[in-house]
Amino acid sequence: MKKSEIRNKFKLICENKRLSKRTIEVYSCYLEMFLRSFSDVRNVNQWEIRKHLSDIDSLSQYKQTVGSLRILYRDVLVQSKKIGRIKYPKKIKKLPNVISRQEVQDLLRASTSNLKHNTIISLLYNSGLRISELLNLRPQNID
Repeated sequence: MKKSEIRNKFKLICENKRLSKRTIEVYSCYLEMFLRSFSDVRNVNQWEIRKHLSDIDSLSQYKQTVGSLRILYRDVLVQSKKIGRIKYPKKIKKLPNVISRQEVQDLLRASTSNLKHNTIISLLYNSGLRISELLNLRPQNID
């Protein structure tokens, strides 16, 4: 199968899967980079695929490349064993940065001259509101 046939079949399958136009564009871009890396993608082994993926720095690019390669090997070339063990990486969960009690007390002391700022800081701290929730707060929301 020629690379042009692969590209056409890939796009058709993406459209049949009802992927958005933007997703098809992005997946096609990553497919194109993969096609340029190898002369014959049908003969690429799993190690070469993993090597190609290891050169990607961004988590989102990695996921999009894996998505495009899954369509390529499962649907276009019908060689799902080559991509079967390659998984999407899990998103790293970060704990939020929490300020200490002393820092909260310092903020409250620093804002005593401005009643509005002092009220905002107290409300955020005591209620656990997010900034976006505070910004959307209206007088009629307050009991």
